[in-house]
Amino acid sequence: MKVLIELPTWLGDCIMATPAIENIVNFYNDVEIIFIGSFVSIEAMKNHPKVVKTAVLDKKYGALYKTAKDLGKFDAFFSFRSSLRSKQVKININLIKINISIVTRLRNTMILLTTLLRLIFLLEN
Repeated sequence: MKVLIELPTWLGDCIMATPAIENIVNFYNDVEIIFIGSFVSIEAMKNHPKVVKTAVLDKKYGALYKTAKDLGKFDAFFSFRSSLRSKQVKININLIKINISIVTRLRNTMILLTTLLRLIFLLEN
């Protein structure tokens, strides 16, 4: 199974994403991981035993389109970013099955929890 993972831009965020990446590796059988991201995050993660390819993302949108198309087809795409560039990568890659933006899911969960806490606070007062 080929999995494309877009790493966070900053080194600390990339290191904090490591447990989630390990869960992805443990969840899928015979996984091949391709990392894309900033130079710093790629350097930190490129020696992972399941990594078959890495690509440093260029800030120019034309180069981003070319990189996404050159990577090939994937069974799953996971992103730890929520920028406009991440959305463009998501649109441009050849995705076969799964597309998950972890940041978006976490943000939606936090908004829901915040709303529920506000509602409980209002009901108590």
